[in-house]
Amino acid sequence: MCKKLIAFLVFSFIIINFSIFSNNVTGKQTENNPNSSTSEVRSSDDSTILNNKKTHIQNFLKHNSTRITLTAEEVLNVHQQSVLDKILKPNQTTLSLNNVVLTFASTKHLVAAASTTASNLEGTVTYNNTTPTIAQLNSLLKSTNTAIILTSEESRNPNHQSVLNKVLNPGQNLSSEMVNISFNSSTSELKIAVASSCCTITGSEVVFNQISVTQDLSTFTKTPTDQAITVTQAETTNPTQATVNKFLQTPDTLTINTDVTITFNANERKATLAVVANSTKAQGSVVFTNVTVEKQDLSTFTKTPTDQAITVTQAESTTQTQDTLNKFLKTANKLTINTDVTITFNANERKATLAVVANSTKVQGSVVFTNVTVEKQDLSTFTKPTTETITVTQAEVTSKDQNALNKFLKQAGSLTVNTDATIEFDTTNKKATITATPNSTKAQGSVVFTNVTVEKPALNTTLTVKELGQINARTQAAVKAAMLSKNTNLQNVDQNRFTITLDTDASKSNAKVTHPDFAGEVEVSFSVQLKLESILTSTQRDLGKLPERSVDAVRKALLTKKIISSLTPEQQQHLKIELIENKNEADISSSDFSGTIRITFSVQSYTGLIFFVVTVLSLIIIMFVITIKRIKEVK
Repeated sequence: MCKKLIAFLVFSFIIINFSIFSNNVTGKQTENNPNSSTSEVRSSDDSTILNNKKTHIQNFLKHNSTRITLTAEEVLNVHQQSVLDKILKPNQTTLSLNNVVLTFASTKHLVAAASTTASNLEGTVTYNNTTPTIAQLNSLLKSTNTAIILTSEESRNPNHQSVLNKVLNPGQNLSSEMVNISFNSSTSELKIAVASSCCTITGSEVVFNQISVTQDLSTFTKTPTDQAITVTQAETTNPTQATVNKFLQTPDTLTINTDVTITFNANERKATLAVVANSTKAQGSVVFTNVTVEKQDLSTFTKTPTDQAITVTQAESTTQTQDTLNKFLKTANKLTINTDVTITFNANERKATLAVVANSTKVQGSVVFTNVTVEKQDLSTFTKPTTETITVTQAEVTSKDQNALNKFLKQAGSLTVNTDATIEFDTTNKKATITATPNSTKAQGSVVFTNVTVEKPALNTTLTVKELGQINARTQAAVKAAMLSKNTNLQNVDQNRFTITLDTDASKSNAKVTHPDFAGEVEVSFSVQLKLESILTSTQRDLGKLPERSVDAVRKALLTKKIISSLTPEQQQHLKIELIENKNEADISSSDFSGTIRITFSVQSYTGLIFFVVTVLSLIIIMFVITIKRIKEVK
C-alpha cells in the first residue's frame, strides 16, 4: 500500500512540473514572437496606448529583423510618415509620428524609440537589416558657378546654416552639422565638405567660386544719421537715384531698388534705408532721424481754374468723403480727406474752401473754389412719413417754433425753422404743411402731414383764480371781465373765444368757462353787487320833516327805515350822503351797492311858535305892568 502511495506522489510531481515548464516555454515564445496571436491581439487593441499601463513600442512595429530600405531623402530626413509606414504592422493606425522618434544611427541602422511625450509607451526597436540610399553631396547643392552672396558676418563665420541654405538646392533639408563649410577671402572660394561624423551623405568636396561678400549698409551711408537731409514731397512718393544719393557718402555706390529702398515717415522726420534681398553690395538697414519733407502748395494738387463749376450733394456738404475731395483734385486720391485736407462749404456764396490739415506730410496752404453748387435734397428726405401721427401743443401751433418743426423731422435739428422750413397748421383738417424756404441751402419742396393732433392744455392750469369776488351784474360780460381781471395770464389768450355759461338757477352765483384752445371747463363763483335802488325803493325815498338840513339828520332819518336798519354796521358806515345845494335833497351811494339814489326831505319851521311865545310874553309883561300900577294907585 505504501509503495502505491509513493508511486502516485512521484507521478503527480512529474506531471505538475511538466505543466509549469510547458507554460514557461509557451509564454516566452509568445513574448518573443512578434507574430504570435497574443501580439496580434495587443496590436489590434487601440485602447492600449490610452490606458495607464506602459506598452512596449514593439507591439506596434514589425520585427526588428525586417528588411527596411530607405531613400536618400528619407535618410536625410528620417523622421517622416513614409519611414514610419515602412515599419508599422499591417492595419496599424494607433501609432503616429507624435508617439515615436525615428533616427538613422551612425551604424546605418533605423532606430524607432518611444517618444518621451507618449506616457504609455516605452522601449526601442533597432532595425539591423536597414538598406539606406546615401546621397551624394553634389546632388544636394546648386551648381558651383551659381552666384552666392555672403554677408560680411557669414564670410567671417561661414560654418553656419544660413550659408548652407544659400547653396542648397530648393527643397533640400540639410543640417550644417553634416558638413564642413569654409571660405577663402583671398580666392573668394566657398568650400562644402561632408563632415566626418555624417553617415547620411557622401562625396567629395564642392567648391563655389562665384562668391560676393556684402558690406554693412552703414559703410555706404552718411554719418551721423541725425544730420539734416531735405527731400521733396515727390521723392517721398517715388524715390529716385538722386534721392538715394542724398543719403550716401559717395553718390551711386548703391543703386535704388537694386541695392536699397527708402521708406519715409514724415511725421517722425525719419527715413529708413533697407537693403534689397538680392543686393550683392550691402546688408542691413540704416535709419536717418532728421529728414525734412518739403511740402508742396495745395494748388499743385487742385483743379484749375478755381471758378470752374463743381457740384456736390447736400450730404457731401455736411459730411465730406474722399469722393467729395476728388471732385476738386487734378488726380483722384492724391490727397486724403481729413489726413491732408478738409473742405468747408458756404452754400449761400457758392464757395468751397480746401484747407490743409496741420499735420499733413504732403501739402501746405489753402484753395477757395468760387463756383460750387450744393444740390438741395427734397424736403421729404428730412421728414417723417406723412401719415405718421404727430401731436403738437396749442402753443406750438401758435409759435411754429423749432420744437414744433422737430416733431416732423427724422432727426431733430437737421433743418432750422424759418431758415430752412416753415410750418402752417390746418387744425380743422388735422393737417400741417412743411415748406422749404427759398433761401434754404439744404432742402427744397414741401410736405403735407395728414394726421396732426393738437394737444390742448387743461384750462384749469391757466385759469387758476376761480373766486371772482363781487361783480356789478349777473351777466356773461361781467363774469368774463372779472375772470380776466383776476387771471392776468389769460391776457395772451384769444378772449373772444371764451364761452361763459351762467347757472340756470338765477339765485346761484356761479358759471362754467370753456375755450376751444383748452381742454376741460372751469367753474367760477362770484357775488353780485346789489343795486342801491333795490333796497331803498322810491316810496321810501322821502324822509319827511327833518329837524335840520344836515348829513347827520339825513343819516338818522335813513336809519329809521327798516331796510336800512337791517344792514350791517359796516354797510351802514359805507353809506355816503351828499346834500344837494339849495335843495332839501341828498344823493345816497355806497361801495357795497351799485348806483346812486336821491332822497328828499323837509326841514321843520319854528316861526309860529316864536310868534306865540312872543305874544304870550308880551301879554304877561302888560298884565304885570297894569298890576303894578293898580297896586300903586291903591296905596
